[in-house]
Amino acid sequence: MEKLIVENFVSIRKVEIKLNKINILIGPQAAGKSLLAKLIAFIKDIHDITTDYISGDKNNNNSYESLL
Repeated sequence: MEKLIVENFVSIRKVEIKLNKINILIGPQAAGKSLLAKLIAFIKDIHDITTDYISGDKNNNNSYESLL
């Protein structure tokens, strides 16, 4: 993932972030920094799970239930 665009999500109206190996989020309190960090982690987790599933990783038993 190279770029993340978030619009109208919880407290975030619109933000576009170019993602690098290391990203630093700076802003005032309650600006959505933690929310963005959690969202990025969630997307990465979903990507990793689906990549493992598609590649036939033996640890996931190749079933739909393994995605949950």
